[in-house]
Amino acid sequence: MNEYSSAMKVYDIRDPAATNDGIILIGGFVGELIITFTCLLDYILASPQNQNYRFTQEMMEKFLVDLLLGEGASFPNGICSFNISKSIKDLTEGEDITPSAVAKILRD
Repeated sequence: MNEYSSAMKVYDIRDPAATNDGIILIGGFVGELIITFTCLLDYILASPQNQNYRFTQEMMEKFLVDLLLGEGASFPNGICSFNISKSIKDLTEGEDITPSAVAKILRD
């Protein structure tokens, strides 16, 4: 194993363009999300009065929208991106559909 140098690239989670020229780790933005959701789950499970609390899809979406786009959001543009293996045209079979419908197709 090579010694770390400041010239090495550091990739957050997994960069599909990553090569063996750096360090791949869990941290940064995605790591913070994982820590946040783990803490929320621990809080819910620690108290009997919260045992029936459930995050719905809508609540999770609102949380992420508020976190990333809400007033006071301090994340730079492009902090989170998704790479998909097909073009949008292939996924929608050429139909002109809304962005939320495309998101649902990608999720499913």
